[in-house]
Amino acid sequence: MTNDAKALPDFRLLFESGPGLYLVLSPALIILAASDAYLQATMTRREAIVGRHLFEVFPDNPADATATGVSNLRASLERVIATRTPDAMAVQKYDVRRPAAEGGGFEERYWSPLNAPVLGPTGELLYIIHRVEEVTEFVHLKQQGAAQQQIAEKLRAQAERMELEVFQRAQQIQEANRSLRHANDELSRIDKSKTLFFANMSHELRTPLNAIIGLNGLLLETPLTPKQREYAETARTSGEFLLQIINDILDLSKIEAGHLEIEEQPFDVRRYFEDSLALVKNKADENHVALEYHCEPEVPAVVVGDVSRLRQVLVNLLSNAVKFTSHGTVELSAALADLYEDSSCRISVRVRDTGIGIPPDRVSRLFQPYSQIDATTSRMYGGTGLGLAICKHLVEQMGGSIRVESVLGAGSSFTFDFRARISVVTLPPIVSRDEAPLQKLPHTLRILLAEDNPVNQRVALSMLERLGQKADVVADGHEAVEAVKRVAYDVILMDVLMPEMDGLEATRQIRAALPAERQPRIIAMTANAMTGDRERCLEAGMDGFISKPISLQRLADTLLRVVPRQRRGAASRKGRTDAPPAPPEGGNP
Repeated sequence: MTNDAKALPDFRLLFESGPGLYLVLSPALIILAASDAYLQATMTRREAIVGRHLFEVFPDNPADATATGVSNLRASLERVIATRTPDAMAVQKYDVRRPAAEGGGFEERYWSPLNAPVLGPTGELLYIIHRVEEVTEFVHLKQQGAAQQQIAEKLRAQAERMELEVFQRAQQIQEANRSLRHANDELSRIDKSKTLFFANMSHELRTPLNAIIGLNGLLLETPLTPKQREYAETARTSGEFLLQIINDILDLSKIEAGHLEIEEQPFDVRRYFEDSLALVKNKADENHVALEYHCEPEVPAVVVGDVSRLRQVLVNLLSNAVKFTSHGTVELSAALADLYEDSSCRISVRVRDTGIGIPPDRVSRLFQPYSQIDATTSRMYGGTGLGLAICKHLVEQMGGSIRVESVLGAGSSFTFDFRARISVVTLPPIVSRDEAPLQKLPHTLRILLAEDNPVNQRVALSMLERLGQKADVVADGHEAVEAVKRVAYDVILMDVLMPEMDGLEATRQIRAALPAERQPRIIAMTANAMTGDRERCLEAGMDGFISKPISLQRLADTLLRVVPRQRRGAASRKGRTDAPPAPPEGGNP
């Protein structure tokens, strides 16, 4: 069989060119498509009727006081919508409006209509096929009293043919529905396989990254020669870059699956801008790029939105601007675009650079996944081509849009806006990491580390030692359950994927086996970072969630929320108990 024989025909061309008179309607009776024969019979043009309501295009003849075409057709279509079954109508008088070029007015017409549903894989109504045959000539012959028997025979043959066509169409619709259900099942299977693949890849990549980034961070806190510190800083930068690539791939998979969620919390708008600029300052200094910042006074101080995702968008744009600019300027500016009656606003943010610019014929590719301006750009500057595609989706999820203006060789300007609720909350000042250097924990905790990977065991123990803590180590869930029966631990740092028994089942057994006064705090430390992983940990009975690679600061912040058992018991005797530690900020869902 040749390739031409295997190729599918152009179904739109077949539909439009076929001899039948067909309309495709939406459930809201909007005209979606029309055959050429239908357009010719009704003296209409495709561009004049597609996208408009059926009865707006084809009203009753206002000169005919007895006209019932609209009401009868509406009733038939409503039956199709209600019953999801075809509905054949009796012959209808339904006059057609003449084009103005042909004198206007209405021309008397008679039709034999059939309305049939097109159903989705779960029985939902997708479209309505409105199929008609024009029988004006036959009706006129009957009215004139000529060839009564011939007319009757023609009408009977026509009815039989229509009945057969209705039956055949119903069979075709059933077969199409079966094919669609099969295709949907196959797509679901493929989607599950892809989700499992990304979950496994995330775990396998994050596990060694945890050791690379964690041990390198500890190394940077030791006395080093300038050359050693340079090597260690380069290794840290490379590890963080690889982690960003992994996060971009995971974000894109969540976007494609429709699982990316937007959270809402109050945040300081100007702090958000300043923190984003701070994250690219070192790279800007390396490139001899001056950072400029201006925020209009009308911009609200505090709004409610997803600051993590907004920072992801802004840092991506700032990083690109710095990366593609040498000995120039990157300017960040923000202005209030709109105020709404529901106490929300739209904020417009612009990142302008004096960098290399973008060729006009390549601008349309910027927001497509895996797309670079060209291969040379990828080799010179790096990147996966995912960042801007993710930014576009995130901004649209937050009710905004993103756009770009660029002049090749003179720089680019990216502008995005987002909608957020204005908050009256006054946020407390935040002490920066530079102002509050990492210290050992103020109290000693009884810690159990449940981790099967020897390298990750070493990373966690080294971090705990840096925080002035020690831990007992077990390699699977069974050992963790047995350990808590012997020792009253304050906290368990629990890996999720372990042999013999995973961390989720171990947590459930610990919660079921120990009395309330002996229950430890259980924190998930896992390389799983897909949608739903955090929720599954909390449902199993865990109190918090940290995704690998784990930073020393995040581990310290988490353990600071854990109250030692001795103090916890004293608080309980006074009628107070400590709340479980909140999930760490910045943890992947």
